[in-house]
Amino acid sequence: MKTKFVVAVLLLVALLAFGCTSPPVVPSADSNSLVVEVKLIDSSGALVLDKNIKSDLGINAFDIMKDNFDINYVSYAIGPFINSIQGLDFNSDYYLALYVDGNMADKGINGYTIEKDMLIEWKVISINSYGLS
Repeated sequence: MKTKFVVAVLLLVALLAFGCTSPPVVPSADSNSLVVEVKLIDSSGALVLDKNIKSDLGINAFDIMKDNFDINYVSYAIGPFINSIQGLDFNSDYYLALYVDGNMADKGINGYTIEKDMLIEWKVISINSYGLS
């Protein structure tokens, strides 16, 4: 009985000393690599697209969109206006609203630079949701 107790204690000590340590984290060669998640949500709230994209630090978010998706856009003096992503078109009663990290964007897509992992959401919104017609 005493032998079983000693063996149990030794096993517990060994597990605590060696089994609960994690290997050291070795920085990867691409330590500047970040993840940009891009979602497209249609007017019914259904998720149409959800893609994770690896990006380097300092890349413009509009370049991420151009390089990874089939987009249609119009260039204006204030920046590009995306009007279609992956062929999802909608009539003039809707528009694409940009959300960044869960918040409605306060600037256009070209105003964002990838500085950390980022969530970009495009939501198809009815203009009637704001009482406009």
